[in-house]
Amino acid sequence: MLTYWSRTAAPTFDPHRNRLGLTYGPGGFVFDTLVRHSFDDKTSINPAMALRWEISGDGTIYTFALDPALRWQDGKPVTAEDVAFSLEKMADKARAVDTVRLFLTFKKAEAADARTVRVQLSGPSSNFLNFLTVGYSSILPKHVAGANVSDRSTAFLVGSGPFKLKRDIPGVSWEVERNPDYHIQGLPYLDGVKNFVIADRGTQIAALVTGRVDMAHPSVAYSAKEEVDDLVASAPKAIVQHTAYPTMRNVWLNLKASNAPWHDLRVRQALRLVVDQKEVILGASGSEKFGTAGGYGSPGTPFALPEAEMNKVLGYDMSYEQRVQKAKDLMKEAGYPNGFKAKLLLRSGNPLFTRIAQIVSAQVKRTGVDLTLDQAEVAVASGRVLKGEFEWYLESVTGTLGDPDELISTWRTGEATNYGGYTNSTFDKLYAESHRITGPERVAKVQAAERELWKNIPSLGLYYIGYAMAWQPYVKGFHNPGTFYFSWSLFDKVWLDK
Repeated sequence: MLTYWSRTAAPTFDPHRNRLGLTYGPGGFVFDTLVRHSFDDKTSINPAMALRWEISGDGTIYTFALDPALRWQDGKPVTAEDVAFSLEKMADKARAVDTVRLFLTFKKAEAADARTVRVQLSGPSSNFLNFLTVGYSSILPKHVAGANVSDRSTAFLVGSGPFKLKRDIPGVSWEVERNPDYHIQGLPYLDGVKNFVIADRGTQIAALVTGRVDMAHPSVAYSAKEEVDDLVASAPKAIVQHTAYPTMRNVWLNLKASNAPWHDLRVRQALRLVVDQKEVILGASGSEKFGTAGGYGSPGTPFALPEAEMNKVLGYDMSYEQRVQKAKDLMKEAGYPNGFKAKLLLRSGNPLFTRIAQIVSAQVKRTGVDLTLDQAEVAVASGRVLKGEFEWYLESVTGTLGDPDELISTWRTGEATNYGGYTNSTFDKLYAESHRITGPERVAKVQAAERELWKNIPSLGLYYIGYAMAWQPYVKGFHNPGTFYFSWSLFDKVWLDK
């Protein structure tokens, strides 16, 4: 049995409703996706629950043929109705969060027969298949997820994946065991997986060193140099790798741009000038290996703005002293020569976020802004954000595949994750257009959309976190996914050489 730790328990077992970058819990092992990416070639999409698929010539009809061996873990067959239900749910703002912004061209899904699903889009999509590969697009049983079953109850955990739930001790641990009816014969290799909820960083490291766990969290393990240095010193044989993916998790300050004093663009411009991303990276993590400065779109991808342009919008074409002076001038013009008081809401129990908040607080103090840190337990902070009960909120959004839709869609008018209520018709138009084209034309349109955001500064980007992961050398077949929300059914080929 493989063991690993996670920082917090899952607030929901529904992958479509998981938000704020929190753990999937056992759902990531229990559920499966229609298709999946290849580790060897991340541009290649391979069969999973769907054995094959066809795309119409105009790119608006996708037809998936399901593996007839698929069974839910309660013994019932997986049907096209289940898949159609799940896809409709992913696109419904009332029943999903993460997936809604990625299914803008989705029109409807229907069962052509018991094993065939037909999906209709309102227009061609450059990334529809891509978004079906990751864990938040898992397929759920209609007779469970469509019934009156709480997504916080273990009764919700009926999947078709390689593992099934064995036990769950809320806030302490959970365990999954091998699914003997998994549709791919011979898999998984492991008899099971057990997770321990460990919030303290020191205890997390000790768990790996002492052998209590075989590996750290498979995607968001270590975010600071000091943590990795301690681990390497204590467990020199452990395999430690930095995530290869450069745009994994973007941390930013979400603000109510429509409320005073944030409604004044000059205030937002001033704060943008004094919030120095590189200083935040080094202060919070201790090394540039753990962070990448960037904008609203993913750095390190073809869609990113040119480096020279980014340096200018981030203020790196001026000395920091010049930036501070310009920021003070803007604050004075806006009527705040002495700054103002504000509160920054952030989740408690996350040392990295606490360090980031403290550094940002010191930076904005240079314009006279007196920032009070308002830390709340994860569920409480989440509830307040959904109700709009915040001035500033320190949050993170993930870019799983490097596709701009995962990030810049956040600022679309009415978007479920647009917590600050930002609205910009020009941006909305550019974003909608970019969603339906490919190649260089799409790159140009995405960059135009990001430039529109920089004109208005709906939030203050901090940096993209680069995590390090670690596992014992006897853990075989594990690949550093380099993404945050990935299908954890990829553990079906992991095994222990001990």
